[in-house]
Amino acid sequence: MSPDDTQVVVDSQHSADTHDSQPDDTQDTQPVDTGPFDEDGDGYARSEDCNDDDPEVHPGAEETFDGEDDDCDGTVDANGAYSGSHKWVARAWYQGEPHDFTVHCPTVLERELVNATWTVTCTTNPNDPWAEMLVGSTLTLTPGDTYLWDLERWDGDVVVTSSNGWDTTGQGNAIWADMKTVTLTTALDTTYLDFTGTGKLTRE
Repeated sequence: MSPDDTQVVVDSQHSADTHDSQPDDTQDTQPVDTGPFDEDGDGYARSEDCNDDDPEVHPGAEETFDGEDDDCDGTVDANGAYSGSHKWVARAWYQGEPHDFTVHCPTVLERELVNATWTVTCTTNPNDPWAEMLVGSTLTLTPGDTYLWDLERWDGDVVVTSSNGWDTTGQGNAIWADMKTVTLTTALDTTYLDFTGTGKLTRE
């Protein structure tokens, strides 16, 4: 082998070794696991945070009257079905004589954001002829307007309907003490019938 041939062999081998040592750009780069994604930085991953763009909204947060599900429990504000009893105390007048009645009336309320519908159903004592004649066997109270101008309370007219065929209008309010409890108050002041009613309802 001539000196020139030897040089060719050595240079070829060096070239091959140099080529083999270059990084392989075709290999896939493995992603780095950075853990659960938390956009708003409140400590709750997007998979469990119902609004990962707001750090005030996450499981366990305090629910407030803001139209959002702050604590991610599936319920917005105080929405839902409520039930309870309404103590109705009334005085009816007939020929100048007062007749008093007290009835505990089943009450239901349904709230959906800024609307609250409710019904108070009062059944008088069937053994009291004065109650039947002056009030009716059943007296139903419902709101004249269901809109909540204030998210924490309702104020408005109360429609009073008797099974005797008459109706009139009183006043009432519903005040939420918290997200699961509301107190309903009603009142009527007329020439022949006065009453007050109050009761606490809880969310089911």
